[in-house]
Amino acid sequence: VKQWQNFVAAREEELEQLLMKCEKRTGVEIIVVTLSRMTDYPDTDARTIEAFARGLFDTWGIGNLPRNDGVLLLVCRDDRKARIELGAGYGRARDRDAERIIQKTVLPAFRKGRYAEGIFDGTADILVAELRAKGHEVQALQADVVDTERAEKIVADLLADWKQIDI
Repeated sequence: VKQWQNFVAAREEELEQLLMKCEKRTGVEIIVVTLSRMTDYPDTDARTIEAFARGLFDTWGIGNLPRNDGVLLLVCRDDRKARIELGAGYGRARDRDAERIIQKTVLPAFRKGRYAEGIFDGTADILVAELRAKGHEVQALQADVVDTERAEKIVADLLADWKQIDI
């Protein structure tokens, strides 16, 4: 988790633990970056969130190099933009998952001013999508229900599943 802003500090430790467990169990590095605005970083390509996210992704070398399977959740609060950038190893196969998570989980929470919830729930949904893509059963949850209990349930389900599977 990089560049934490005050609007998500309350859940930082919880999210850090979740990300570390994901990487340990799946081998997939997920990075969450929160910024006020892209233009605060003049040495980057800040014309679009897509270009900015790709620049961060490539510069930091997110993910496993041979598999190129990293995931970046980028939130630029004052720009009112969010993006999930996937490593090239995914091809176009997971673009639909990334867009669904942004539209159904992250943005609805942001519209209510609940940034920490949107980031945490979005990250949990990325983890669920990752496990499902690898063929692991994860208890299905209503895709349109977004709240803290949902995030906690997803995390509990992931932890329970991780005890039973060998990734």
